[in-house]
Amino acid sequence: MMKTSFILAIMLIAIVIAGCGSSSKSSSLPSPTTPSIAPANLTAYPGDQQVTLAWDPSPGAIAYYLYFYPENSSIRGNRQLLATTTSTTYTQFSITDGVPYDYFVTASNGAGASLPSEIIAIPSFMTSTTFTAGISLTWSAVTSPTAPSYYTLYYVQGQDTPVSGTSVTASASTYTFSSLTPGAYTFTVTAEIPNLPPDIRVGAPVTATIP
Repeated sequence: MMKTSFILAIMLIAIVIAGCGSSSKSSSLPSPTTPSIAPANLTAYPGDQQVTLAWDPSPGAIAYYLYFYPENSSIRGNRQLLATTTSTTYTQFSITDGVPYDYFVTASNGAGASLPSEIIAIPSFMTSTTFTAGISLTWSAVTSPTAPSYYTLYYVQGQDTPVSGTSVTASASTYTFSSLTPGAYTFTVTAEIPNLPPDIRVGAPVTATIP
């Protein structure tokens, strides 16, 4: 009788262990078998010797690979990996103002890289027009992926980069200063964009002179 009870106990333990193993296997998540979809709405926000790039998240992506083509190459053979990141924004520093660059991004979910996003170039932004006692500034409106809450214009008299200085805010992509004294002025425009770092610079500083 004791031998039979011992055998039954061993069988019961084996059944419990087998059940736990099958439960553990059934609760594990399957690995992805197809790559992520390409990231959408890649957008560039150029600034003074820098550019901030942002894109929409790809479902299931665990990493993004950001590439660029120096000098707006028409032959797409010299792409360079700029960064690997888990974020959907990236800022590249130490670029040359006025030199065109092209960018694209891919997403990975562990099953391989997605197709590339659309290729975008750094757009040109701010221009200025002078008149008696005034300067009008116009820049390309930021519309994607989210319109800015407002723009901030910084300016100083002289040809120094206005890291701070006098500032005004604007809701549109143009602003006119109508009561400035004659001389040279340097202007910088920044944009406040939801879900992006503060004070995204819109283009390189612009210098204009009132005669």
